Amino acid sequence: MKVLHQSRFRMKEMAKFALTKLRNGGTGYKVCGATFGGIMLYTYTVGPTIQSELYRMGLAGIAATLFVELACQPIDTLNMKSKVSKNFEIAKFIQKKGVTSLMRGIQPVLYGMALSSFIYFILYKKLKDFTKVKMDKYNIDKTSLSSVFIMSAGASTLANLCAISIYYPYDLVKTRMQIKGKYNYKNVVDAFLKIRKEKTSQYRAQNFFRGLGFYSLTFIGFTTLEFSVYETIMMYLSKSNEDAKEPKVALPNEHHESLFEHKEDKKLAHIIVSSAIAGAIGGFFTNPLEFLTVHKQANPKMNFRKMLSKSSPYEIFFKGSLFRTSYYSCQAVMIFILLEKLGVHLDCEL
Repeated sequence: MKVLHQSRFRMKEMAKFALTKLRNGGTGYKVCGATFGGIMLYTYTVGPTIQSELYRMGLAGIAATLFVELACQPIDTLNMKSKVSKNFEIAKFIQKKGVTSLMRGIQPVLYGMALSSFIYFILYKKLKDFTKVKMDKYNIDKTSLSSVFIMSAGASTLANLCAISIYYPYDLVKTRMQIKGKYNYKNVVDAFLKIRKEKTSQYRAQNFFRGLGFYSLTFIGFTTLEFSVYETIMMYLSKSNEDAKEPKVALPNEHHESLFEHKEDKKLAHIIVSSAIAGAIGGFFTNPLEFLTVHKQANPKMNFRKMLSKSSPYEIFFKGSLFRTSYYSCQAVMIFILLEKLGVHLDCEL
């Protein structure tokens, strides 16, 4: 019994030591970097050998999402700061806080997105395939623009309902890290421990989901618009270029290769146009919801009625809209191109 007691005591001490290291030191960034690198390496090397197409699609979704979030984080930080700051100026912010401040909150983003994006893309593809089967059963044209829009919107909404419950606590930490203010979190572990101790709710678990309602409307609304608009425009462009199909007459090998390259270039152009428009539309129309969400995350005790009475309609609808529209337009272009390229490597299709 004495030996067992000593063993438990040592394990507790080791756990406390590890937690202190993660909370106070720079270990969190090392773990974050290792996680990112490990996921990318696993996706590229092991991914193609996996039999399940759904699992491969999930891996493609993780890799594309994490890479894009890392690349676009500076724009997102500026977007968050602009929504809670008056007379926000980029040059002054960077001069005062430094360029590295643009990457605030990247840790919780990578951790949260790693699992939530995997779940989202698997469910999105599964639901789309299920809907296509049902459309065939009832003789509904699944290539019509209205069918594509409804199918994509429905699949995206349902997939997001599952993914968002996992990601939201990480987004809460990310937003608070970006706007800083009274929340001086050192890293994700430190943030979770401090949020757990907050006395804003009767139950501590609720502290991690403050502002979830508006965030759900924002995130689900944006993703639904982004994916449905993207797939609808892609289908429209594909139908518009049906006459550019490969001719049935025999052609020399060199001509076959040049024709294939031309079709690939045209498809890439379609992806860029469709995703840029989809990201911009989704980002712009959900900007007012994000404005309310960010203020709720920054101040859990905020009263929406008081805030709405103090804020002008212009401020609610357009504050930070340029950053948000730019961010999601760039993000959409990058993520759909990566999904296309990774889809070829992993033999899967969205």
